[in-house]
Amino acid sequence: MTTPADPTFAAAKAAFDAGRFAAARDLYETVLQSNEQDHAAHLNLAQCYKRLGDWTLATRHFQAGFQLRRRTATVAAAPLSAFRIDHLAEQLAHLRASGDAPWYDETVAAELARLAKLLRDCYGPHRSGPPPIAFDRTIMALADGCPHRPEPDPATACFNPSPQVTSVPLGHGQDTVHVLDNVLTEAALYTLRKFLTDATIWYDARPERRYLGAHLHDGLASDFLCRLIEAARACFARFVGSVRIIQVWAFKYAPTASGIDYHADQADWNLNIWPTETAANLDPASGGMTIARFPVPADWSFQRYNASPERHRAMLAASGVGEVNIPYRGNRAVLFPSRYLHRTNEVRFAPAYTARRINMTFMAEAA
Repeated sequence: MTTPADPTFAAAKAAFDAGRFAAARDLYETVLQSNEQDHAAHLNLAQCYKRLGDWTLATRHFQAGFQLRRRTATVAAAPLSAFRIDHLAEQLAHLRASGDAPWYDETVAAELARLAKLLRDCYGPHRSGPPPIAFDRTIMALADGCPHRPEPDPATACFNPSPQVTSVPLGHGQDTVHVLDNVLTEAALYTLRKFLTDATIWYDARPERRYLGAHLHDGLASDFLCRLIEAARACFARFVGSVRIIQVWAFKYAPTASGIDYHADQADWNLNIWPTETAANLDPASGGMTIARFPVPADWSFQRYNASPERHRAMLAASGVGEVNIPYRGNRAVLFPSRYLHRTNEVRFAPAYTARRINMTFMAEAA
C-alpha cells in the first residue's frame, strides 16, 4: 500500500489541499496505476471526483475503497463501542427474520452480546476502544467488516415531480425554509428505506448522542445514491438555482435520543430527507428539526458555530430572534440555508428496529 510519504501521494494530497482538484485527480490516478489495491488512493481520488462534480467516478472509487477496507478477509479491528455492537446485533436479527442472514444463529448472537458486554464494562455506555480480550476472528470480522450490503436499484432513484411545498421566510433577505412533503416517489422511498435499514454500514457510532452515521467512503455510496444525488441537485435548482452537491451522509438514531444540538454547516444549503414512516414517531411534538432565525456571521470559525451548542442556546434565548419548527413526517424533506443555526429535535420513536429515525443529508454549494 502507498503511504502518505510516497512523493506522488504527497503531491496529490498537497494539490487537493490547495484546491487543485484536477491535478490531484491525475496524481492519484498515477498512484493507482502502480497499485490498484491502494485503499487510501481510491478514497482520496473519490474525493477529487466529488469536488469536480463527477459523482459517477466518485462512486466507483468510494466503492473500490470500501471493498478493500471492509470486505477483505483480513480487516483491522477499529475501536468499537457497545452501542454500535448492540445496533449490529439488532440489525442482524432483523436480517435473519427476513431471510437475509440465515447464518446469524444463537451462537453468533451470543458472541456479539458477550462482546457488547465486555465493551460496556470496560468503556461504559458512551466511549469506544479496542476489545479488552481476544475474540474469535469471525466475530471480529463481523464487527469490523460488512456482512450485508444489498445493491439498491438505481432505476428507482427519483424525486416526486410535484411534492407539496410549504415555504417559510427566515427574515433575512430572501432566505427561506422549504418543506417538501411526498418528496420521493414510492419506489425511491421504499428502496432508500430498505437500504438504510438493511445495509450493515453504520460504522460511525456516536453513543453519547445515541445515533450512528453512514458515510460515502464506508458503504453509503452506490449507483442508486449517484442517481438520487442528480435528482436532489434538480430539486435544489428549483428553489435556489444551480448547485454542486458536495457531501452526503445518513444518521440513524436510537429509539430515544436527545438529537443533535444547535450548529451550522459548511455549505450553502442543506436538504434533509426523512424516510421513516410517520407512524414510527411516538410524539408528534418531537422528532423533527428547529431552525433558528439566526445566520452565523461570516467571521465565525467552524469550531465556533459547530461546537458551542450551550452558547448558541443562551445567545438565541437572549436575542429573541425566533425559530422555525418543522414537525417530523415520513417522506418529508427540509431545504434551508446551511449557515442558519439548526438542531434535530428530541427523538421518541417506536422501539422496533425498522422504526428508527433516519435522516439523509445532502449538502450543496452554489455552482
